[in-house]
Amino acid sequence: MNAIFEKKTYNTLKKLNNNIFLSFLFGILLTLITQSSSALSAIVIIMVGNNTLSLRSGVATVMGANIGTTFSSILFSFNLGSYSLYILLVGVIILISFKKFKNLGLIICGISLIFYSVDLIENDFLNLLKEDTIKSIIINLNNNNFKSIFAGTIITAIIQSSGAFIAIVQKLTKKSVISVKLGINLMMGSNVGTTFSDLIPALLGSINGKRLALIHIIYNVLGVLLFIPVIPIFLKLFSHIYNKGLIISLAHIVFNVLSSIWGLIFINILIKFSSFIIKGPHYKSEVYAK
Repeated sequence: MNAIFEKKTYNTLKKLNNNIFLSFLFGILLTLITQSSSALSAIVIIMVGNNTLSLRSGVATVMGANIGTTFSSILFSFNLGSYSLYILLVGVIILISFKKFKNLGLIICGISLIFYSVDLIENDFLNLLKEDTIKSIIINLNNNNFKSIFAGTIITAIIQSSGAFIAIVQKLTKKSVISVKLGINLMMGSNVGTTFSDLIPALLGSINGKRLALIHIIYNVLGVLLFIPVIPIFLKLFSHIYNKGLIISLAHIVFNVLSSIWGLIFINILIKFSSFIIKGPHYKSEVYAK
């Protein structure tokens, strides 16, 4: 799916350069379709690094990508996994029979395989959670916000898929294997963990690419710190919802929307701070690309 959009993404972002609002919306739209914020972030880091995209637009696009990836969590809050092979069949039929809609067919196939794989992983997790050691770890995590957020960060950094991890968290929450509060903490940690995928292209790239990766990490970490005090209020507001997986999805959306609002408001401060930490050419010459 990512290969389909790589060239179009590059060309579109060049056209939207220096318009943070449109870049933000484009980040939402493209990730909504591909369901891979990491792939888009990697492309954006490369473009910012070679100065074909401004640092401001790059930051806005990545923020939009964070919101776009929440769409899959809505789908995973319902039991669509049992229909994954039927969805795959629809995708294959579109792929073979309708050449004009080849890309749509590939997207449907990709999403159906994600549903299927998450269902397989869920069964392994449920078997693993029967162990007494794992049960004690869950109890420990449930009583400690920092440890549970850190656990979500590390697991996502290892598996490199926040979407898949959050889907598993939703499944476990629905089955009351873990509490909603723990599920939300793991979700927030996952949002931080997914930023680690930016480090490889950033370390191999230019100064601006490194700055964008740093901003992505700071933006998500601060988003977590700002959202923690909101969790009790959030749980009260949505306690009436029977589908606990949906509560995790709503928390995922609210978390990323609130983070994006403050991030866009303070985007210049984030850029200045990253320029202060990662020394290089003068800040003003890097806000806008050539």
